[in-house]
Amino acid sequence: MIQKMREEKMLTDSLKPKIFYQVITFFFDQIRESIRSGEKVEVRGVGTFTKKKYRSYVARNPATGEKVVVPAKDFPIFHPSRKLIDYLNDGKLTPRKKQKKP
Repeated sequence: MIQKMREEKMLTDSLKPKIFYQVITFFFDQIRESIRSGEKVEVRGVGTFTKKKYRSYVARNPATGEKVVVPAKDFPIFHPSRKLIDYLNDGKLTPRKKQKKP
């Protein structure tokens, strides 16, 4: 990303690569911390990050048939925004249908 910004002449004396890197790192650190604490993080035009909890369960090792307890875990979930999906598909998706109001 820094190389692309150099090519576009977006980096100047006031916005050096090191400062830009620190800002981006801080941004993603905040997203990670928010998700970890259970908050929903929405980045407009990109999508929504959430956390899903999976409970523990008993599985079988396919090689030995032995029972194995799989511990509970949290898993990050990303739902892309409609704008991002349209952008990736050159706007060729059909528009959403309007929902009827009760």
